[in-house]
Amino acid sequence: MGVTVAANGIGSASSISAGQIYIIYKESADDFVINSPRSINPHYRKNLTDDVFFDLAAQGKH
Repeated sequence: MGVTVAANGIGSASSISAGQIYIIYKESADDFVINSPRSINPHYRKNLTDDVFFDLAAQGKH
């Protein structure tokens, strides 16, 4: 399926006939919330020194 959007904001899809669907969009009334895409690392050790980190990394252990 080919989809294109013209400079004026009008889009088309080659496999959908004109008038078959309509997309309605508007500004959300919801508060803007920033979600971190990162998950919590269960292996994170805040007080790990560089020497210990590299020793563990060289051994393949966590």
